[in-house]
Formats: sequence, structure tokens, C-alpha cells
Amino acid sequence: MIRKSLVAAFILTLAVAIVHADNLIIGSGNLDSGRFTFERRSDTGALVLTGSLDVSRASHSAVKLTNGSIMLIGGFQDTTNIEVIDQSGNVLFTNLANDQRVSAAATLLNNGNVFICSGTNTPSTWEIHSPTGARVGAGFLFDSRGSGTAAVTLANGNVWISGGSSAAATWEVRNSNGGLVAQGVLQNQRSGAKVILLANGNLMLIGGTTSGTWEIDTPSGVMVASGPLHDVRDGGAGAVKLMNGNIFIFGSSNSPSSGTWEIRSSSGAFVSTGNLNTPEGGATAALQSNGNILIAGGGTFPNAWQIYSPTGILVASGQLADNRGAGHSQTHF
Repeated sequence: MIRKSLVAAFILTLAVAIVHADNLIIGSGNLDSGRFTFERRSDTGALVLTGSLDVSRASHSAVKLTNGSIMLIGGFQDTTNIEVIDQSGNVLFTNLANDQRVSAAATLLNNGNVFICSGTNTPSTWEIHSPTGARVGAGFLFDSRGSGTAAVTLANGNVWISGGSSAAATWEVRNSNGGLVAQGVLQNQRSGAKVILLANGNLMLIGGTTSGTWEIDTPSGVMVASGPLHDVRDGGAGAVKLMNGNIFIFGSSNSPSSGTWEIRSSSGAFVSTGNLNTPEGGATAALQSNGNILIAGGGTFPNAWQIYSPTGILVASGQLADNRGAGHSQTHF
């Protein structure tokens, strides 16, 4: 049973299932105390709930399911453990991954299942799990990839997979059953790149190994546009698609890029840039219900959070309940 410490105003909500418009931040880096805890924050950044995890989570994967619960997969301590938790951190289901999954890529399929692939320990395999964590399929990737792999569900239900430490310049597309649809070569090496699905069905690949550039590819792997980023964005950078379709890109593992943000349109055109309140590499970002962006943790200041408007204006900032170094996850619901 997960132990919880609740803000007093929310104690009475535990008895009923209430859907909140909050962000759930889970785990931390491998050596941080935060790998044993989670916390939930409101649109203002206020702490709503915090508690202890049943299984330590560092460099794990987290996927929000169709019903609003969250599937947690692997991590450094228990590499094959799968838990499905609700929005208050209660464990609903437990199961096992087919292979060890540390720094793995994972994405929600259109049918409600979860596609998981690659990672540090098992770089060459994929597997599919139901919303309860039960395995429904498994197989081998076309390329052995490793950490830094990206997986994104396309509009047609297929899965785009690209990059990885051992296959930085390749991509492959698989259907919802794991079958290979197509594969090819990227124009640039993209291990650790942030991959965003655009409204027109194309994909924007941002930074990574080729840290100073972005590119836009079709789901069939054809590059249709590319250009330089305002600042270098390696695997420690973050990116999130805004409600207006623009892309908010921030941070890096190295200064001075760790202290900056930039906004680009869905065509890749530069919109604006500015400085972060707290420089970060390895931070997470997720939209809030009001369209703002909550940036949490990271390797530089693991106990910091900051909220920005869609135009890059700092709205609020503060301290997290625990350290959230590179390797934690953040999900909005």
C-alpha cells in the first residue's frame, strides 16, 4: 500500500474517484531520494499531494492511459516491473515487462495498449502491453537502438521509432501489433532528440546528437524541412507542443543553452527566445490545462519547478517536495 502525505484540503477526496487537472511528477535520478516518491501539482504550481512509491523509479517510462491512470515501466532498481497507478498514486495493477527496460521509449497506442521498446539494457526489442500491464506481444526491432530512442504514435495508429545511442541516424515504423511497416535513414543523427507529432501528421525532430538543428520528416521518413536551432539542444533538452501548435523548446545538458528557451512554429520558423528562471538539463515539461508549461527538476536544480506562459513569460516558480533529477517523469491529466 502506498503511504501518502496529503494537503489537508484534499483529504476528503481520497474516498471518491475525482479527475483533477494537475501534473503528476514521479521518481528522479538514480541516486536521488526522489526516486522513492511522487508529487502532484496544480496549475498554479501548488502542491496537491505527495507520497511514496512501492517501487523505486529512476530512468523509467510513464504513459498516461485512456482512462487517466498511468503505467510505470522499469527503471534502474526493478528493470522489469510494471505498475498501473491512479492519479493519487494508488497501485491498480502490477505486472512484468518481457525484457529489462531502463531509459526505454514508450507510447500509448490508439487501441489503448502501450508500445515499449529499446532502452539501456535491452536495446533491440519491443513489446506491447494491455492497460493492466499484461503482455500481448513482443519482438525485435529492425535496428538495435539503446537509450535515447524516441517512440511516437502516428495519426494512423502506427508507431514511429527513431534514434538511439547505437542507431542514431535510422528510423522505423511499426503497426499497432508490432509488425514492421517501413524503415530508413535520417538526414541527421538524432539519439536523444525530442520528437513531436505535428497537427499535419509530420514529425519535428529536435536536437539530440546533431544538437544544433531541427528537421521535419513525414511519417514515411522523407525530410521536408530543416534548419538551425537558436541554441544547442542535446539529449538533456526538453520540448512540448503548445495548444496553438507552436513548439516550446528549452534547456540542455550544457551551458549556456541550459538556461534558455525558444519557440518555433509547426513549420520550424523561429518565433521567440528568452532565458529560463532556473537553467536545466534533464528537466521534464508538460502542458497544464490552462495552456501554460510546467518545467520540473533536472540535473542542475533538481528541486525546482517553474511555470511559463505560451509566450515564454515566467508565471510562477518554487521548490519541489523532493529532488527530481534527470530520469523522472511528468504527466498531465
